[in-house]
Amino acid sequence: EFIERINLECDRINRLIDEILSLSRLEQMEVSDQDFSVKTVVDTLVHDYQFSAPQHPLIWTSVDYRLKGNPALLERALNNILGNGVKHTPDGTKIRITAEQSGGKLRLSVIDNGPGLNQEQLDKMFKPFVRFTGQQNGYGLGLSIAQRAVQLLGGTLTAQSKPGAGLVLLLEFSL
Repeated sequence: EFIERINLECDRINRLIDEILSLSRLEQMEVSDQDFSVKTVVDTLVHDYQFSAPQHPLIWTSVDYRLKGNPALLERALNNILGNGVKHTPDGTKIRITAEQSGGKLRLSVIDNGPGLNQEQLDKMFKPFVRFTGQQNGYGLGLSIAQRAVQLLGGTLTAQSKPGAGLVLLLEFSL
């Protein structure tokens, strides 16, 4: 019984160390100024989540916009955002990804129809190690990592929500 418990705690520590290292590696990732397809990054993630989390339908109208920078940064940000959507919304909850370009900006939105967050939670959600009551999985680093990745691409990541009305995460980039 004790050995099982020790193994469980070691697994938890390993996952925490992996998340902390992920945040550290992000800072050392090459930013780059290469031109890349947003469509390619999002299409790949949508395909991955349709396979690994079929209980959460992903809706993405595939459009091709381009950004400058390291595509791995956008992939990291969106993967953490989608992972949170899958983890923290009930099965059957749709997650919609939209993209639009106007006024010299590219805006990507990730929208779910989950329980949403209150203002206090919105104010804290991007801080490292913040988890909300009842959240047992994860360490509260995913959205911090997502926000930093977006910043390294020269963008911003913000959130909007009303309790009971879902969550909208907005990634905005200057073109």
